[in-house]
Amino acid sequence: MLIDAVSKIMGAAQASGGRLIVVDAIDESAFDFYRKYGFTPVRNTETQLVMKRSTALAAFGVG
Repeated sequence: MLIDAVSKIMGAAQASGGRLIVVDAIDESAFDFYRKYGFTPVRNTETQLVMKRSTALAAFGVG
């Protein structure tokens, strides 16, 4: 599911020029899940994480 979601986000980002994927983890377990797949916590937030499009391309092979 994550790969499918990232793939769709990457397609939309190409059309709109977005450079980051932003997620809001609903709990600590979700936060740890996103960290496991290379998302980076946003400073001064407890639930938001980001990933650059270039990182997603390298990590998931989607673009």
